[in-house]
Amino acid sequence: MQNNLKALRIRAGMTQKEVAEKSGVPQNRVSEYERMDDLSRIYLGNIYSIAQAIGTTLDAVVYPLAELPKDEIVPTIIMEQLAADKEAAEDGDIDAIINNRFI
Repeated sequence: MQNNLKALRIRAGMTQKEVAEKSGVPQNRVSEYERMDDLSRIYLGNIYSIAQAIGTTLDAVVYPLAELPKDEIVPTIIMEQLAADKEAAEDGDIDAIINNRFI
């Protein structure tokens, strides 16, 4: 599942923050779900809300999905990271920048 949710979110042209706002699921949880491989720890209601927010189905999140081409996904990820770093820097939250980059 790890790559499905992120790829679907990127295809929807949304940031994690936008998904969090639209779905009602906290951004840190969205981020956590994008990194998870073990489906047993996932609250199904949250995944369903996220799937609706990005305009897809629960099946599309859970079952295999063709990966985005690297030339499409890599620039998007880099731009998201830069935006997150800028927001954290403006808030003076250096720990958030470190956690985003190294943890």
